[in-house]
Amino acid sequence: MTGLTFIQGDVFHVDLPRHHFTLVYADPPYANCRFKYARRVKSRQWGINTRHEFLRELIARMEELRAPDGVAALSMATPELRLLHLFPTDARVLACVKHRAPFRPGVWPTFAWEPVVLWGTRPSWREHAIQESGRPGGVPFDWIQLSPNPKGTRRHETQKPPGFGEWIMNVTMGTRTGPVCELFAGTCPVAIAAMARGCEATAVDLEDYGTTSA
Repeated sequence: MTGLTFIQGDVFHVDLPRHHFTLVYADPPYANCRFKYARRVKSRQWGINTRHEFLRELIARMEELRAPDGVAALSMATPELRLLHLFPTDARVLACVKHRAPFRPGVWPTFAWEPVVLWGTRPSWREHAIQESGRPGGVPFDWIQLSPNPKGTRRHETQKPPGFGEWIMNVTMGTRTGPVCELFAGTCPVAIAAMARGCEATAVDLEDYGTTSA
């Protein structure tokens, strides 16, 4: 896709610029699903350790990539909120409500909402209140109600709709236009929304779900 750099590889080992990205977003598989992905692609990325250690390593990786004045956001499952103490102390929990959640093998129960943990230098009220056009705008909610797209031609089980990427961009960056990195990108909803805004967008995943046809 023009304007989007997709890197196929392990998010912990691909070569990315350190302390560079205004937004680093990650959406790893649910804890009970990661072993399936690890076996399928013959990688230990999702099966090497406990979820506690995995999240600790992922947060450290995101901090390594995040610019000093940037922000990071990580989607997770509701049971993982017990691990909130692993995040920086300024972390805030947002909510993506799924009013029509699909059932997935290996996931019990079907979670009605997903937390998004946000930390770093969040946009000021003024950055939210002034649109890029210069007109007054609204402050985005810290929750959104969306349903995952049905499985389509890009082979991803529960690809997130475009509105999710737009919400993440609005709530994490306001009117900023810095570089964005999406880890465990899947169908790249956040990177695509960043590209549409004119940002430098980088997406990383072990599998290419068809970014060229997005």
